Order: sequence, then structure tokens, then C-alpha cells
Amino acid sequence: MFNNNSELQVKNKIIILQVLSTFGVPLTNNETTEFILENELINYFELQQYLSDLIEAKMIELNCSENEERYYLTDNGKKTLHYFNNRLTQDLRRTINDKVESKKLRIIAKTNISADYFRLDNDEYLVELKVEENNSTLMNLQLNIISNKHAKLICEKWEKEAHFLYGDILGLLINEKK
Repeated sequence: MFNNNSELQVKNKIIILQVLSTFGVPLTNNETTEFILENELINYFELQQYLSDLIEAKMIELNCSENEERYYLTDNGKKTLHYFNNRLTQDLRRTINDKVESKKLRIIAKTNISADYFRLDNDEYLVELKVEENNSTLMNLQLNIISNKHAKLICEKWEKEAHFLYGDILGLLINEKK
């Protein structure tokens, strides 16, 4: 992917991969663009070109969920980021991490996470896990669990880590095994 790219182009593509990785949840084009522009990491036109290049190289994928397209990092993108991460200075990585943390709180605040479980017959429980954003359901997952203890643990973990788990589940469902 980086064979015919200048050092600056490689660095900028790694910045995009780093941003998506650090957020840990799929981002819309608006969220991605807003974050990168407000932190003056890459200019708008180059960013849009790099996003297209990364999609073409299967480093990121653009998927539609509830009529909203979101970018997420593929396994190939994660491997590439790991391999080329040394192209970013430690200060730049730290800056991205710090800025993402503050921005993530605002993005997450728009997202409603819910987890609940109900007893069915014969000591079985139905666990219902949801992620909603702006009154749209992004994910609704129902699991049949055989113990109260496991149902409770799943709900607790979902409430704490849904933003990461949501991205992981999408990645597992969408990535093709080779």
C-alpha cells in the first residue's frame, strides 16, 4: 500500500489509522473529518483522498448502519498500524491519544447503551444488549444464557465496554477470513 507514497503520505495515512484505532469505535466521515481538521493533522482534501486510498487498500472499511456510513479499522489496517507505527513520533501519538480521549467522551455522550436480562422458563435468561445513537438503533443483540450469574456479568461488561465491543463485533462479522 505504501510503495509509491511519499514519506508525508505514509505518515498521514498512519495518522488516520491511529485515530481510528484510538477511538476504538467506528466513526462517520463527519466525525473523522472534524477530529482531524480541528487538530490540524491533515487538510480536508488530502484526508478525503487518503480515506479512499485506505479503503481501496482494505485498511479501513466503510459500512452502512442505520443509514449512516461509518469507518472502521480492518485487521489489515491494525497490522499495518502496528508495523508502521514508528513513523509517528511519540509526541504525536500521545497528542492523538489525549485529543481522542476528550473527543470520545463527547461522541459517546450521544450514544445510549443499555443492557438488561429477563428470566425465561427453566432457569434460562434472555440478555438484551443495545447501542443507540441519535434515536437510531446501531445494534440490538439478544442472547439466551443459562445462568443468572452469566447474564448479570454480560450486562455489566456491556455497560462498561459497549463502545469497544460494538466495534469488535462489527469487525468480526464483516471481516473476511482468508
